[in-house]
Parts: sequence; C-alpha cells; structure tokens
Amino acid sequence: MGLFDGIKIRKAIMHQQKGDLVQARAAYEELYAAKYISAAYLLPYSVLLLREGGEENYLKVKEILKKAEKA
Repeated sequence: MGLFDGIKIRKAIMHQQKGDLVQARAAYEELYAAKYISAAYLLPYSVLLLREGGEENYLKVKEILKKAEKA
C-alpha cells in the first residue's frame, strides 16, 4: 500500500457519493490498475459497475469480487 492510497480511496468514494460517477470510476480504475487490493474500495467500485450495467461490467465485477474476497 502506497502512502497516498488511503486518500485516493476516500476521494473515489466521495466522488461516488456526490454523484460524480465519471471521476469515481477513473479513481477506482487507477487504484485497480496499480494492483492495490482492498475491500474498502473494491466493493463500492463493484456497485458502481453493476449500476452501469452491461455484460463487460458484470464480468469485471466477478473478477473484482473474487479479489476482494481474498483481501
């Protein structure tokens, strides 16, 4: 875990709570691409993807939740 990962997680969640889903998704994807695994952001990220819908998002959510289970 990097020094600022906790702050990045809080920012992503705050964006999602305020309804700024584009910024939230970008922040979540940045954390996920950096291979940071924490249920603190993986679960809200999964909810965001499920609400967007689509087969691609569903498959990504399955992958994310498997990693969150191990976290």
